[in-house]
Amino acid sequence: MLKFMKRLLKDERGITTVEMIIAAGILAAIAIGAYTTLRPHVINSANTIGTKLNTAVGSNNPAW
Repeated sequence: MLKFMKRLLKDERGITTVEMIIAAGILAAIAIGAYTTLRPHVINSANTIGTKLNTAVGSNNPAW
């Protein structure tokens, strides 16, 4: 596999369909990994902001 990757890096003919599929697969894996890693943090941040907004609006306090 390492030999194949070295050969791909040295090849200057242009991108082939197989290389495009490999690149798309790698990008998809990165996107899925980022989504699963960041999702809980985004949800937590949104909940925190929502709670603070509800508290500020509910208390009718202009000084947040």
